[in-house]
Amino acid sequence: MMRLTGHKQVGVDGIGPHTVGADTIRATPAGAAPAAVRTRPADPEPVEPGPVDQALVVTGTTHVGAVLEKVEDGLLDDVTVVEPYACDGGCFGSPLLSEDHHVAARRWNQGREAVEAAGPTPSGVAVARRRPFMPRPGIRLDPDMGRAIQKLGELQRLVRLLPGRDCGTCGAPSCAALAEDVVMERAGIELCPYRDTQKEEQD
Repeated sequence: MMRLTGHKQVGVDGIGPHTVGADTIRATPAGAAPAAVRTRPADPEPVEPGPVDQALVVTGTTHVGAVLEKVEDGLLDDVTVVEPYACDGGCFGSPLLSEDHHVAARRWNQGREAVEAAGPTPSGVAVARRRPFMPRPGIRLDPDMGRAIQKLGELQRLVRLLPGRDCGTCGAPSCAALAEDVVMERAGIELCPYRDTQKEEQD
């Protein structure tokens, strides 16, 4: 009969010290004084986060959720910084931007490189503006909530009729923008030569 002393008591008769995780367990005969047991070592020092350039950038809600689940499961121990974005492609993939997010990101990087190459401005002002920033209202289909919901449903129906090419042939920057113009009676659906006329007749 053996008595095991330690934080985690695991052992077999006749077997010496056993290591379970970070604890060392020593078997002692029954009635004998407990042998010296090494206590759990101190927690390791926290790892300093690496530079932002080494961060794991994740875009899109689906991908962000999958990565966060891996973080919770401890499958990304080599990652110290996670930079999640809800929109696909980051902020440039926002649905409020009409420009393609690849083109917008390229133009932003070109402008940033030009500013960095020019160096700091003599006055120390980053951007000179003639007037202060003012809030801009978002997309508002109708002041009445009920009618706004109806127009939103009509807008979604029109988007399904359009090809989704965002070619700009109709004059709008995207198919969604054309659908909004049609709902707001600023344009007609016939401006799109590639729309699905069969679905339009069925509706």
